[in-house]
Parts: sequence; C-alpha cells; structure tokens
Amino acid sequence: LLVVGWDLSFYHNLLVYLITNHQAKTNNKRRISTVMMRRVDTLVLLLRRCRPRPMDFPCPRISLPALNAPPVLRQAQSPVRAMVTVTRTDFSALKRKEEHIHMLHADISECYGDGRYGEGLKVSIELLELCKTHFGPGGDAYKSESLGGHHPVIASAHNNIALMNKMLGKHEEARKHYESSLGHYVHTVGKKHPSYATAVHNLGGLCRSMADHVLTEEDTNRGRSAQNLQRGQLLDESISFFEEALTVRSAELGDSHPNTVASRSNLGATLSAHIIHWDTPTISNTPEKKRKKSSRLSRLTEERWSIAEGHLRKALESSLSGSDDYGDREGEGNGDSEGDEGTIYSKITTLQSAGSAQNLAVCLKVHADRDVAVASGGAGDEAIDDERYAEALKLYRAALAVRSSKLGGAHPDTVATKFSLAELLTITGDRETSDILRQEIVASVDQKPYTRTKSTVKNNK
Repeated sequence: LLVVGWDLSFYHNLLVYLITNHQAKTNNKRRISTVMMRRVDTLVLLLRRCRPRPMDFPCPRISLPALNAPPVLRQAQSPVRAMVTVTRTDFSALKRKEEHIHMLHADISECYGDGRYGEGLKVSIELLELCKTHFGPGGDAYKSESLGGHHPVIASAHNNIALMNKMLGKHEEARKHYESSLGHYVHTVGKKHPSYATAVHNLGGLCRSMADHVLTEEDTNRGRSAQNLQRGQLLDESISFFEEALTVRSAELGDSHPNTVASRSNLGATLSAHIIHWDTPTISNTPEKKRKKSSRLSRLTEERWSIAEGHLRKALESSLSGSDDYGDREGEGNGDSEGDEGTIYSKITTLQSAGSAQNLAVCLKVHADRDVAVASGGAGDEAIDDERYAEALKLYRAALAVRSSKLGGAHPDTVATKFSLAELLTITGDRETSDILRQEIVASVDQKPYTRTKSTVKNNK
C-alpha cells in the first residue's frame, strides 16, 4: 500500500477497531488508557517514516471518537497525535455494497452467457454507477486523490458496458467505453500490466469487428472506395492494438498463457485479413509491364503472409503446450482425425486450440487460393491439389470435432467451421461431403438456440 502511494485509511480503520476493542475490554467508555495512546503514536510515527519520500504527503487529520479524556491526558498529547484522527467507518455497509457489486458482476456474466445482451447492458450501467460512487472521488472506498478518480474496478465496469454494446452492434458506443477502461488502467496499473494488455486486446477485437461490419454496410452517401479505405484503416488499428497487447502479455505472462495465445492468434488472423483486403494478385494473363511493376509488391506480400502464418503456427503450438499448464485440457482428443494419432491434429482438444487451428486453416486456404488464381489465370473449376489445402482440411476437421462436442452443432462457431470446411471440400473435389455439411448447417437453423457453457464464456473473454 505504501509503495503505490495509497492513503492511510486502512490503518485509520484499524486504529478505530483497536481503540473500541480496548474500551470494551476495560469496560470504560469515557477514557483511553495512556498505553493505548502510546501505541497509536508509535504506529503513526512508523507510517510517516516508512512512506517513500517522492510520494510523501502530510498525514491526514484523524479525530478520535468523542471519549471525554481526562485533562491530564489532553495536555500530554504529543504533536503527532494532534495531527491524527480516527473516523468511525460502517464496515457492514461497505460489505453490503461490495457484495452487491459482486452480485452484479455475476448477473452480467450470466446475461452474456445466455445471449441477453440488452439486459446485460442495463446491469452493466448500474454497476458502473455503483462503482463510481463507491470507488470514485468521495466514495466510501476511495483511496487516493493522486489517482485522479481512476480505479481498476471502474475500468472493469466500463469494459462490461463496451462488451454488451459490441454484441448489440453499437460499435461507436463500445469503443468509447473501451477507451475509458484503457484510461483507468493506464493511471492505476500502468502500461506493462496484464489488465492494460486486456483493454488493448479488446480494442483490437472491436476494430476487427468494425472492419468486418463495413463489408455489410450499404451507404449510399459514399462510394465503395471510401468504405474500403475505412476498412483498411480499422484493420491497421486492430493490428497495432494486437501487437501492443501481445508484447505486454508475452513479457508478463509468457508465451504459453491462454491470453498471450489469444493475442497472437488474433494478430495473425488480422494480418491475413489485412493482406487480403489490400492485395490484388497479378494473374498470368496480365500484361508483362504490369507484372514487372507488381513484382516488388508481390515479394512484400509474400513476406507478410509468412509473418501472419508464423504468428498463427506459434499460437497453435503454444495453445497445445500451455493447455496442461493452465488446466485447460478437456476430453480425450478428437475422433475425426483418422490416421493422425500422435500428430499435432490429435492434440487439438480445447476450445482455444480449436480457435487457433481455425485461424491457421483460414490463412493457409486463402493464401493457397491467391497463388492458385495467379497460376491458373483466375480460371478453372477443376479440383485442386495443394499441400496447404491438405493441411487446412486436417485443421478444420480437428477444430470441428472439438467445437461440435463442446459447443453443439447449432453454435455459431461450429457452424462457421462447417461452412469453411464445406467450401474447402468443394475446392478439393469432395462435393458429396461438402453437400452433407451444408445440409447440416441448414438443419441447425431449426435447432434450439445454443446456450453458452462456462467454458464457452471463458473462451470468449
């Protein structure tokens, strides 16, 4: 407490308890013994001497409870005691308020898990107001004016509001609260703390969602080029946020930590999306002059593909090696990767490793699509044989096995994997299996809406 420069309110409350307890034991409500007052003086002097000098500030005034001490004791008070006061604190009221805050957090988690985002937003706003009155300036648990009204719990409350707004599609409102959360963490824990990295990671995810949303917008007031420019800028921001989050998390948590894996995998996936957005492949029937001009850009693009794939492969490897360390390994493996026993595909058994596998498969598939388009001149409907397609198929199947068993067939993540796998099977010539998967996707629309399990909520935080 002394190192971070908080005030002495905790010790003040402790003194109140000691004095009150001493009065109860001595059964004397009208005076405090000289021995107890000497203990108070000693503690206050010790605290003042131990406080670091750069953060030194006068000890707050403390008023002892009205005890009608004898004149002798009042005359004998030391100068230190004249500066010191003890204020009575209603601990039961503080406890009730913090229990209410804890209950609201649980309600928000339940609303998020059940997909009740509108209700969750209302509870999140109530939580933020309660946290401001409790932990903000003038609040019962306010610690130090040097923090300027900032507090980690208030940051968490802003994060909850941002998450609910994001799920409701209110991206601008979500961004405002994510940035408020980031500001609180900057002033309380600094820029090298995992909580700060989480806030930055969340901003990266929001920018990625906003970039994807631009593709579905129909804005008649601006052209397609303006939308493409906006999407490119959002992807740039997302990459910057994910890179910063990855740097902090790698240093503070290690490469195998689930949060580090999430940042690395999202960074690789966003880099892939950025390349796809800006890259226009030069197919074989393009005039010779244009092909020469674009050769340098093609080399740079290949380097960026290599960087993105490297992040995604490392994320997958880290998620497999870290699942045991962090208690995230569930089940006995997937049963759909025939002939892959003992390989990396058979080790994909958690939701996080399944997500990393999905992102890597998408990168491999899209990269192969680009190269095939260049080689074939952008034409040709025949089945294509590429080693990247073969690897992507195995990754998709492993991810689908995990998501189907843990989330169910109607879950959006499971449906997304089925759709990607069906598309790749069509490219490689297995139309029969592809049609079966598409029929399952259509059938899942009529199924009972999915319910998020505890592991699902954990995976999406």
